[in-house]
Amino acid sequence: MRKLLLVAAPLLWFAAGCTPPTSTGTGPSTTSTPADEAAAAGYLRVGAGNLAKLTSGNTKIMFVGTKPGGKHDGGFKNVSGELQLQAPTPRARERLAKIGGITMEIETDSLWADDPKLTTHLKSADFFDVNKYPKATFKSSKIELVGDKDNIEELKVTGELEFHGVKKTITIPVLVNANRGLWISTTFELSRKEFGMTYGEGKVDDKVTVSAELGKKPA
Repeated sequence: MRKLLLVAAPLLWFAAGCTPPTSTGTGPSTTSTPADEAAAAGYLRVGAGNLAKLTSGNTKIMFVGTKPGGKHDGGFKNVSGELQLQAPTPRARERLAKIGGITMEIETDSLWADDPKLTTHLKSADFFDVNKYPKATFKSSKIELVGDKDNIEELKVTGELEFHGVKKTITIPVLVNANRGLWISTTFELSRKEFGMTYGEGKVDDKVTVSAELGKKPA
């Protein structure tokens, strides 16, 4: 839907795992930074303050809308935000999730769909009304560790989603895979009616499946 939505020595291993190796070749030099190269390759790079920046290069936001007898895929091309990471605690009973917070902003005019005419219609006032609501945002307020096995965490992330002029608190399931880097994924449903999007009732289903992928999925 538009813009939808996650400290130091202990995280050095994490930063190394999330960043692709630097080239040691003798080719022509470039002005790209390690962060640029990481984002272009789809990686999440841990930087100052244990923050990983979300970019269009390392973050995918997608959705599936359905109707009687069919469905359409879509998503957003322009995404930005930050992940706040936290260091592991020394005692297992104090175990914290690797993610301490997330903020995300989506430019709704970057919406795409699997049909050009549908893309235009979805951007109109009937649906996303991108001229009136150019951004959607998500900011987490609570992150709970539900499960942790084989370096894969199950989280419950609660936060405020502002979309189509409506603010709502939502809770979504999130998987964090820290094997050979960092990959974060989620899939959940949203009611478009709850965000004031009522066009096509009876012809277009209310529930929309939203998914997000942050970082590079382990091979």
